[in-house]
Amino acid sequence: MKKKAIIYCLACIMVLATTTQGLATTSNDVSNESGLITINEIVLENTQADGFIPGNNVTSVGSVSYHDALKVETGNKEITIKLFPTFDYPQQALNNIASDVSSILNEMRFTYNLPTFDANSWEMYYNKIPDYETIIAGNSIKESQTAKLSAFMDIYENNVNNAGILNALTEQAISKHNDTFNIDSASMSKLALLLPDEGYKELVDNNICSLLSPPIKTTAFNKSNAIDYASTWATGHNTTYKKYDNDCTNFASQIKRAGGTNMVFGANDSVYQGWWFKYNSGARISSRSWRIAHVFKNYFGHSWKGTSFRTFSEELSSGKVIGYDKTNDGDCDHVGFVTDTGILRTTEGVTYYNFKVAQHTTDYHLWVHNANNGWDKLHKNYSNIRYLVIK
Repeated sequence: MKKKAIIYCLACIMVLATTTQGLATTSNDVSNESGLITINEIVLENTQADGFIPGNNVTSVGSVSYHDALKVETGNKEITIKLFPTFDYPQQALNNIASDVSSILNEMRFTYNLPTFDANSWEMYYNKIPDYETIIAGNSIKESQTAKLSAFMDIYENNVNNAGILNALTEQAISKHNDTFNIDSASMSKLALLLPDEGYKELVDNNICSLLSPPIKTTAFNKSNAIDYASTWATGHNTTYKKYDNDCTNFASQIKRAGGTNMVFGANDSVYQGWWFKYNSGARISSRSWRIAHVFKNYFGHSWKGTSFRTFSEELSSGKVIGYDKTNDGDCDHVGFVTDTGILRTTEGVTYYNFKVAQHTTDYHLWVHNANNGWDKLHKNYSNIRYLVIK
């Protein structure tokens, strides 16, 4: 069990002046002259809350629960923010998946010259799944087993996600005494972007934190320019930018920038703040929001989230960024960009209004009805999937 940490937060994220009205004051209040508002204790607890059902293809591997949470107390409010759900017994779950999909893991190991699958090498396999899926396309048995492996890793990686949140808390605190941290508004903003969907939303809905200010646009978003860029580079690499193994978000950010969305830089090039890309001493660096799907989604927000692929398709128009969370664990797994929409179609057992996707990681610019697109197959392999329309 982790030790309980008490965190005193000095300010929230860019809160409007009216937010301070009506807040209860305590002996820990910060003077308004400092430009900060007061928040009481944020307590980090290791709790085993309700179980979590990630989908039928992961349930057989191992039970999943919410084990970690941030307990936020401010004024007369007390809110518990659950972190990402994790396997109750991670090593046992790892052993189970290794046994369940052993033939897939062996084929991947030889295809990509990977070490034996274990707790140290799992991420190497995870990074190769998109490419492997193109190799096995059309083989329904291998597609199903690979989807099970991918869903397992979506939960297994949450130990890393949660550790990242706690590390950010430790690293970005203004001061620390034993298990007490002092956090300013900038530090809080870094932490908030890393949180699961519902946790971030709950902070906003309860006026504990406001939404991050959106990127300032000098002109209206030019959808035509964005679509032109997406169409040009969907199957190529613009060498102005770095290329990642999982490049979907990096590409979506490039598209947004091509459409006129201005970059917002973090203080001292902090990768936890803003949305930006730059050269630094010859190296191409970027914020986490530029290249990580979940942080990108939190930064820009989403206008729709749901389980119905048809309803999802009805929400779309050209120029929209889309995504999905394959296990509904609160972590957006992939993003793409819609360049066109079409007529009602039925493929892979699902009816929807057709749309054309430009994306990276698996690089293509294809209509959903195309067998190599794959968006219409997601419901078959991920029973708990959530589709997202990102702002």
